[in-house]
Amino acid sequence: MKKILLSACLLLGATTANSAIIDFEGLGRDVIVGDGYANLNWNTNNGDIYTTNKDRYGASGYQVVAISTNSDTVAYNGYGYNPADITAIGPNNVFSVNSGVFASAWDALLTVTFEGYLDGVLKHTMTAGLSNTTASLLSFNFSNIDTFRMLDQGSQIAFDNLDVDYGVSQVPVPAAVWLFGTGLAGLMGVSRKKKQALAA
Repeated sequence: MKKILLSACLLLGATTANSAIIDFEGLGRDVIVGDGYANLNWNTNNGDIYTTNKDRYGASGYQVVAISTNSDTVAYNGYGYNPADITAIGPNNVFSVNSGVFASAWDALLTVTFEGYLDGVLKHTMTAGLSNTTASLLSFNFSNIDTFRMLDQGSQIAFDNLDVDYGVSQVPVPAAVWLFGTGLAGLMGVSRKKKQALAA
């Protein structure tokens, strides 16, 4: 009986999450990041996410981020699209953004607001000042969102190495499953009392 209860508890508490450090290596220069890349959508009504390589524009935030992450290719919000959204694929899918490396592409100081939404409701927000000479590792811990949004003054944000957990469904566990678990716990208690009564 204990094994059954333990199995049920593990089943109730189990979630499926996949972790990834998203870099943009191999996508090439001046490419729109395709929807589905790293299990996310990169192209929304607000604009597209592009890639470039570290030497394309010389001394810039693109180069700073690439050197900081030891990579050749970085992403940015094309044409300074504002806001730039990264979204979950399909309904009832969520992801978490833990951290990433960011810089202003051109501005000496660019104030960027990062937001995390679930079903159109703002769940997380953070504002950071980005430089075009120093890359910043930003920790977000934006959990269970379906949209990660970057807002600035219409300039370009260079970024790479997004630490993301994705593939977790926001579909709630049905009440029947919780009742099943509670029923198993009750049966275990009754079984224990019967054993104690027989032993006495």
